Amino acid sequence: MAKRTRTNTDLLEHGQTSCNWQSGSFKPRHVHMNSLIERTLGGFRRKLPSSMNMTFVSRATPDSISADVEQMQRVIELLLQNAIESNENYGGEIFVTTSNTILNVMHSNGIQSLVSQPYVVITIRDDGPPMDENEVRHLFDPVDTEDEPGRRLDLSIVDTVVKRHDGLIEVASTPERGTVVRLLLPEKEIP
Repeated sequence: MAKRTRTNTDLLEHGQTSCNWQSGSFKPRHVHMNSLIERTLGGFRRKLPSSMNMTFVSRATPDSISADVEQMQRVIELLLQNAIESNENYGGEIFVTTSNTILNVMHSNGIQSLVSQPYVVITIRDDGPPMDENEVRHLFDPVDTEDEPGRRLDLSIVDTVVKRHDGLIEVASTPERGTVVRLLLPEKEIP
Protein backbone atom coordinates (compact mmCIF):
# COMPACT_ATOMS: atom_id res chain seq x y z
CA MET A 1 0.00 0.00 0.00
CA ALA A 2 2.85 2.44 0.68
CA LYS A 3 3.90 2.11 -2.95
CA ARG A 4 0.40 3.06 -4.13
CA THR A 5 0.29 6.05 -1.82
CA ARG A 6 3.71 7.15 -3.05
CA THR A 7 2.55 6.74 -6.64
CA ASN A 8 -0.54 8.82 -5.91
CA THR A 9 1.62 11.59 -4.41
CA ASP A 10 3.98 11.37 -7.38
CA LEU A 11 1.02 11.82 -9.73
CA LEU A 12 0.03 14.98 -7.87
CA GLU A 13 3.57 16.34 -7.85
CA HIS A 14 3.90 15.83 -11.59
CA GLY A 15 0.43 17.23 -12.28
CA GLN A 16 -1.13 14.04 -13.58
CA THR A 17 -3.83 11.80 -12.18
CA SER A 18 -6.06 9.09 -13.51
CA CYS A 19 -8.33 11.91 -14.69
CA ASN A 20 -5.59 13.58 -16.78
CA TRP A 21 -5.55 16.52 -14.42
CA GLN A 22 -2.66 18.83 -15.30
CA SER A 23 -2.01 20.94 -12.22
CA GLY A 24 1.73 21.52 -12.22
CA SER A 25 3.39 22.37 -8.94
CA PHE A 26 1.70 23.51 -5.75
CA LYS A 27 1.00 27.26 -6.18
CA PRO A 28 -1.09 28.64 -3.31
CA ARG A 29 -2.77 32.03 -3.57
CA HIS A 30 -5.83 33.73 -2.09
CA VAL A 31 -9.01 32.06 -3.31
CA HIS A 32 -12.65 33.01 -2.70
CA MET A 33 -14.27 29.60 -2.29
CA ASN A 34 -17.85 30.79 -2.95
CA SER A 35 -16.82 32.04 -6.41
CA LEU A 36 -14.75 28.94 -7.15
CA ILE A 37 -17.62 26.63 -6.18
CA GLU A 38 -20.18 28.63 -8.16
CA ARG A 39 -18.01 28.45 -11.31
CA THR A 40 -17.42 24.73 -10.81
CA LEU A 41 -21.12 24.02 -10.24
CA GLY A 42 -22.02 25.80 -13.47
CA GLY A 43 -20.42 23.07 -15.57
CA PHE A 44 -21.97 20.29 -13.51
CA ARG A 45 -25.50 21.70 -13.57
CA ARG A 46 -25.53 21.43 -17.37
CA LYS A 47 -24.55 17.74 -17.16
CA LEU A 48 -27.01 16.67 -14.44
CA PRO A 49 -29.63 14.06 -15.30
CA SER A 50 -33.12 15.59 -15.37
CA SER A 51 -34.03 13.59 -12.24
CA MET A 52 -31.38 15.40 -10.15
CA ASN A 53 -31.09 18.87 -8.69
CA MET A 54 -28.02 20.67 -7.35
CA THR A 55 -28.34 23.53 -4.87
CA PHE A 56 -25.60 25.87 -3.62
CA VAL A 57 -25.97 28.05 -0.54
CA SER A 58 -23.05 30.29 0.34
CA ARG A 59 -22.97 31.24 4.00
CA ALA A 60 -19.20 31.65 4.35
CA THR A 61 -18.12 35.23 4.93
CA PRO A 62 -15.22 35.57 4.74
CA ASP A 63 -14.74 32.74 2.27
CA SER A 64 -11.08 33.18 1.41
CA ILE A 65 -8.42 30.53 1.83
CA SER A 66 -4.85 30.12 0.64
CA ALA A 67 -5.01 27.42 -2.03
CA ASP A 68 -3.74 26.16 -5.33
CA VAL A 69 -6.76 27.11 -7.45
CA GLU A 70 -6.47 24.24 -9.93
CA GLN A 71 -6.04 21.63 -7.22
CA MET A 72 -8.91 22.98 -5.10
CA GLN A 73 -11.20 23.18 -8.12
CA ARG A 74 -10.35 19.56 -8.93
CA VAL A 75 -11.22 18.56 -5.35
CA ILE A 76 -14.67 20.11 -5.74
CA GLU A 77 -15.12 18.49 -9.18
CA LEU A 78 -14.18 15.03 -7.92
CA LEU A 79 -16.48 15.26 -4.89
CA LEU A 80 -19.38 16.47 -7.06
CA GLN A 81 -18.75 13.73 -9.60
CA ASN A 82 -18.76 11.17 -6.81
CA ALA A 83 -22.07 12.52 -5.47
CA ILE A 84 -23.63 12.45 -8.96
CA GLU A 85 -22.44 8.90 -9.66
CA SER A 86 -23.70 7.73 -6.28
CA ASN A 87 -27.15 9.14 -7.07
CA GLU A 88 -27.42 8.35 -10.79
CA ASN A 89 -30.04 5.65 -10.38
CA TYR A 90 -31.91 7.42 -7.58
CA GLY A 91 -32.32 11.02 -8.74
CA GLY A 92 -32.64 13.36 -5.83
CA GLU A 93 -30.71 16.32 -4.56
CA ILE A 94 -27.11 17.34 -4.11
CA PHE A 95 -26.63 20.22 -1.68
CA VAL A 96 -23.44 22.26 -1.52
CA THR A 97 -22.97 24.82 1.24
CA THR A 98 -20.18 26.96 2.57
CA SER A 99 -19.97 28.25 6.12
CA ASN A 100 -17.46 29.36 8.71
CA THR A 101 -16.42 27.83 11.98
CA ILE A 102 -13.86 28.68 14.59
CA LEU A 103 -12.24 25.73 16.26
CA ASN A 104 -11.36 26.74 19.80
CA VAL A 105 -9.94 23.34 20.63
CA MET A 106 -7.97 20.76 18.71
CA HIS A 107 -10.32 18.98 16.28
CA SER A 108 -9.74 15.51 14.89
CA ASN A 109 -11.43 13.02 12.60
CA GLY A 110 -9.47 10.21 14.26
CA ILE A 111 -6.73 10.26 11.63
CA GLN A 112 -5.70 13.88 11.38
CA SER A 113 -6.02 16.91 13.68
CA LEU A 114 -6.60 20.59 13.02
CA VAL A 115 -5.26 23.49 15.03
CA SER A 116 -7.53 26.03 16.70
CA GLN A 117 -8.31 28.81 14.19
CA PRO A 118 -11.08 29.99 11.80
CA TYR A 119 -12.03 27.61 8.96
CA VAL A 120 -14.10 27.76 5.80
CA VAL A 121 -16.35 24.69 5.73
CA ILE A 122 -17.55 23.21 2.43
CA THR A 123 -20.31 20.64 2.77
CA ILE A 124 -21.50 18.40 -0.06
CA ARG A 125 -24.54 16.29 0.79
CA ASP A 126 -26.44 13.89 -1.41
CA ASP A 127 -29.58 11.97 -0.58
CA GLY A 128 -28.56 8.79 -2.39
CA PRO A 129 -28.03 5.37 -0.85
CA PRO A 130 -25.80 5.39 2.24
CA MET A 131 -22.38 3.78 2.55
CA ASP A 132 -21.67 1.29 5.31
CA GLU A 133 -19.02 1.97 7.98
CA ASN A 134 -16.37 -0.02 6.11
CA GLU A 135 -16.93 1.94 2.89
CA VAL A 136 -16.66 5.25 4.77
CA ARG A 137 -13.50 4.12 6.59
CA HIS A 138 -11.78 3.17 3.30
CA LEU A 139 -13.30 5.83 1.04
CA PHE A 140 -10.00 7.66 0.51
CA ASP A 141 -7.73 4.62 0.26
CA PRO A 142 -5.79 4.76 -3.03
CA VAL A 143 -6.90 1.32 -4.17
CA ASP A 144 -9.07 0.62 -7.19
CA THR A 145 -11.91 -1.83 -6.83
CA GLU A 146 -13.24 -3.97 -9.68
CA ASP A 147 -16.67 -2.34 -9.56
CA GLU A 148 -15.30 1.23 -9.31
CA PRO A 149 -12.06 1.53 -11.31
CA GLY A 150 -10.40 4.91 -10.87
CA ARG A 151 -12.92 6.19 -8.31
CA ARG A 152 -10.91 5.37 -5.20
CA LEU A 153 -7.76 6.84 -6.73
CA ASP A 154 -9.68 10.05 -7.48
CA LEU A 155 -10.93 10.25 -3.89
CA SER A 156 -7.47 9.55 -2.48
CA ILE A 157 -6.28 12.54 -4.52
CA VAL A 158 -8.99 14.64 -2.84
CA ASP A 159 -7.66 13.54 0.54
CA THR A 160 -4.04 14.30 -0.43
CA VAL A 161 -4.90 17.78 -1.76
CA VAL A 162 -6.99 18.71 1.28
CA LYS A 163 -4.19 17.63 3.61
CA ARG A 164 -1.70 19.59 1.49
CA HIS A 165 -3.88 22.66 2.17
CA ASP A 166 -3.79 21.97 5.96
CA GLY A 167 -7.42 20.92 5.84
CA LEU A 168 -9.50 17.98 6.98
CA ILE A 169 -12.23 15.82 5.42
CA GLU A 170 -15.10 14.35 7.42
CA VAL A 171 -17.59 11.86 5.96
CA ALA A 172 -20.86 10.65 7.45
CA SER A 173 -23.39 8.40 5.74
CA THR A 174 -26.80 7.39 7.08
CA PRO A 175 -30.00 6.03 5.52
CA GLU A 176 -31.92 9.14 6.64
CA ARG A 177 -29.48 11.75 5.32
CA GLY A 178 -27.50 10.07 2.54
CA THR A 179 -23.80 10.98 2.49
CA VAL A 180 -22.31 14.20 3.86
CA VAL A 181 -18.73 15.22 3.05
CA ARG A 182 -17.30 18.19 4.96
CA LEU A 183 -14.06 19.92 4.06
CA LEU A 184 -12.53 22.20 6.67
CA LEU A 185 -9.94 24.56 5.18
CA PRO A 186 -8.02 27.26 7.07
CA GLU A 187 -9.52 30.68 6.51
CA LYS A 188 -7.14 33.29 5.14
CA GLU A 189 -8.04 36.97 5.30
CA ILE A 190 -7.22 38.88 2.13
CA PRO A 191 -5.47 42.13 3.06
